[in-house]
Amino acid sequence: MSIRSMTEADLPVCLSFTQQVKWPHRLIDWQLHFKLGNGSVIEANLDSHNALSAPQIVGCILWWDYPALNTNTTASSSTSRLGCATVGLVVVPDAMQGRGLGRTLMNTVMAQTGERNLQLVATVAGKRLYEQCGFTTRSTIYQVQGELTKKPEFTDNIDVTEVDAGSLSAVIELDNQAFQADRSALLKALMARGRCVIAKQNGKALGYAFIRESGRGETIGPVVASDSGVAKALAAALLQQTKAFVRFDLTEHASDLKGWLTDLGLQQVDEVSLMVKGEWLAQQASDSQVYSLASQAFG
Repeated sequence: MSIRSMTEADLPVCLSFTQQVKWPHRLIDWQLHFKLGNGSVIEANLDSHNALSAPQIVGCILWWDYPALNTNTTASSSTSRLGCATVGLVVVPDAMQGRGLGRTLMNTVMAQTGERNLQLVATVAGKRLYEQCGFTTRSTIYQVQGELTKKPEFTDNIDVTEVDAGSLSAVIELDNQAFQADRSALLKALMARGRCVIAKQNGKALGYAFIRESGRGETIGPVVASDSGVAKALAAALLQQTKAFVRFDLTEHASDLKGWLTDLGLQQVDEVSLMVKGEWLAQQASDSQVYSLASQAFG
């Protein structure tokens, strides 16, 4: 077996792996994650009788680099200045399970990321491997999705407006405060793929939210807000205009938002662990919090 860098030509095979485990990714979703990330695949010759047969991909992994903020922003500790990376789309097909391929993939990423703080969202099946790699559970993520049975109402005292590429700087600043690392490249890519709204009160920016086509329908995230009322106002503005299947990956900050969404007809379908190796930078946030992830892979 050998490990090498992922190429765009590998994506159909990687897509087939996520389809086997019933993850909802489409090829276009894989392309976005690949474009923004750093991928590796494991190859093996599965024909033991023919040493010259073409090797086949038997596992994949990606990680996304979020550099440290400039020293004049909110990041201050020495570990914060390392920045962080999220890890995701770690898949080994069923037929190749039990051969240590998952550990090889994780060792590859940990070597590539160096001293960065690492974050991932773990399924039940993967959690033991990540614990063996030094990750600890720090929070819970709730997958809430479905189709609305009723439309949400707007919050009158919060002004929610559309954001364009030219006014994305306020959104990036809010995200810096909440995530404590630089995700500007991710936000710009999401802006090109979907829509963004920002919430203000008396001219002060209080939060933002993105919506884009993804998976079975649309994904709303990231959602960053100063409190649950702002998060609801942002979600309401986006949900008012959607008729499709919609998904949120909610953090523990979003308990009020989760209850509100289920009242609107969505359902919690999964509960997974947010795990960290090193420092969890978002824990340092004060004025703004992440209420919904961009994706379980992106964070």
